[in-house]
Amino acid sequence: EILADFMIISHEAKLKAVQDATREAEITILRLQEENELLKEQLNSETENSKSLGNSFEMPVSNKELTEKYQLLKEFVSKYIVNSSLEKKKAVDSAKAQIIARYETLS
Repeated sequence: EILADFMIISHEAKLKAVQDATREAEITILRLQEENELLKEQLNSETENSKSLGNSFEMPVSNKELTEKYQLLKEFVSKYIVNSSLEKKKAVDSAKAQIIARYETLS
């Protein structure tokens, strides 16, 4: 009965950890998307201002470069989230295995 209770608690903790990681990833992705939109708006407004002033110069960072950087960052964050979730799962599984082994030795 104690082992069953522990397994239920352990499973709930694992689910909560996965939900927390997922929620954190979604928040990070939304924040990055908002930042990307703000940068696009800023770039567009600066481009419009330079056109209205008659200035012709090349922007130091192009939309293409920003998009590439955004994609790289998005991939990095995705991999980081997946890897951290896997590491959390391994830690939970390891702890569960240790406790199961301890209870088996007591039986």
